[in-house]
Amino acid sequence: FEKARIEAKRELREIKNAGTSSSSTTTNTAANREKLESIADTLGIDYTDKDDEQLRLAIETEINKSQTKA
Repeated sequence: FEKARIEAKRELREIKNAGTSSSSTTTNTAANREKLESIADTLGIDYTDKDDEQLRLAIETEINKSQTKA
């Protein structure tokens, strides 16, 4: 579980970095959404009613919550 959390945090950081670049495309956005959904699924977060930004926030919150437990 710890490995999945570390991997999720790394992927989230990559998505954030990609989001700040000006070369964002529709394909890139769809790929980012898939990564976000995959991370959320790993962490047990329901992503069906969240947009990308809400999902990023939920993932960050869950990762930070899990780190304070450890």
